[in-house]
Amino acid sequence: MTFSDCWIRKAGEPVPEELGAKFKFGNLGVLPGPHHYWVPAVREWAEAVGLPIEWKDSDWLVIRATPAQVSAFLEHIYGPEGAAERIASLDAGAMYDIIAEEF
Repeated sequence: MTFSDCWIRKAGEPVPEELGAKFKFGNLGVLPGPHHYWVPAVREWAEAVGLPIEWKDSDWLVIRATPAQVSAFLEHIYGPEGAAERIASLDAGAMYDIIAEEF
């Protein structure tokens, strides 16, 4: 793998055809911390908190999460201060997909 990406979008949100698979509701950018790739970081977090992982292929996964779970994920990755702005933008009544991909 050469590149890694992670984004969060509202579950079921349509992806505009002209943007294809790279449509990102909340692109998380560069991964801080010990991991170099998003897929293992997201997989390990989901396994630790008991969330099911939907594998689209061997390098692409999706985690369905509540706003509270997304908040916990963002705090796990960025710490409370680094996650605060992203958490503030979550819709309390929505479900979200945390998507990680390597390519």
